[in-house]
Amino acid sequence: MKRNGRFVVALGAFVLLAAMTAGAQKAVTRPWTMAAESRQVITLSDGTISAHAWGEASHFGQFTSEGSGRVGSPVSRGTMTAANGDLVYFEGGVNGVYTVYDGTGRFTGATGTFVVTPQMVGDLVIHPDGTATIDLRWTAVGTIRY
Repeated sequence: MKRNGRFVVALGAFVLLAAMTAGAQKAVTRPWTMAAESRQVITLSDGTISAHAWGEASHFGQFTSEGSGRVGSPVSRGTMTAANGDLVYFEGGVNGVYTVYDGTGRFTGATGTFVVTPQMVGDLVIHPDGTATIDLRWTAVGTIRY
């Protein structure tokens, strides 16, 4: 009877482990493309930049993005929100290269890189409140692993 009990415990542990890993998918590196528009607001007194973007991306559908940085600094950070609400966190900006370092939902643990090619739309506009705005259209290509 003792032997049967061990077998039942071992079988139960195996079934539990199989059930826990059944939903886990192996991460795959995928090509990633984006096309978007954005508005960057620069606070002239301290050089901080906040950016809001909207567009379409593979694996995301329609997306929005929020980011922040500082004029002259090579580092910026931000989030992209996919059509279903899942997030991707990114940082970078040196020569237009950004790194994905995590996310939520299906993008939990995501990694990757993308390169942004911006095109200024219109002129830099300086406002009486001490801010300036720049409107951009941009494309990006890269890879994302999730």
